[in-house]
Amino acid sequence: GLDSTVGDNSTHIIDEHDTTLGSELITGFTNGTGYPLSDFTTSGRDVSGTVSSAFGGVASNSFTVATGDVYKVTFNLTHNSGDVLRVFIATGADGASASRSDTNLQTTTSGSTTVYLTMITAGTSYLQLGTGSGGHSIDFSTTDVSCKKVSGNYGVLL
Repeated sequence: GLDSTVGDNSTHIIDEHDTTLGSELITGFTNGTGYPLSDFTTSGRDVSGTVSSAFGGVASNSFTVATGDVYKVTFNLTHNSGDVLRVFIATGADGASASRSDTNLQTTTSGSTTVYLTMITAGTSYLQLGTGSGGHSIDFSTTDVSCKKVSGNYGVLL
């Protein structure tokens, strides 16, 4: 059954029978093929010293998704200046494909960040971080980027 628990001074509803996450999918990042970052440094699951203009973004290693898959994406963000950071999953390292997650995170808030992304189509995909919009620029860094498939009753995970 469902259990309402208090963890960090707020109530979260969880599925006590299946709150499992799959294995870590992210091993590293490269420049997006269609809109690379102009200043890009990476070490494993960390992206730093990142400054971009126009369309700017990085793409993770590839992984295969199915329609309806839900992914939990977490990272620590330092937003120094510029436009919002967009985080989404898309087929194609340039992010141009219509085969994206149904939502994307757009944030300028530094700190620990979590977003759940649901896939609308299947295929070989990449986690993408960047501006995602023409004529925009951003200066940010992220550490401990994680992307894991949510198993079980993800509708009750908050």
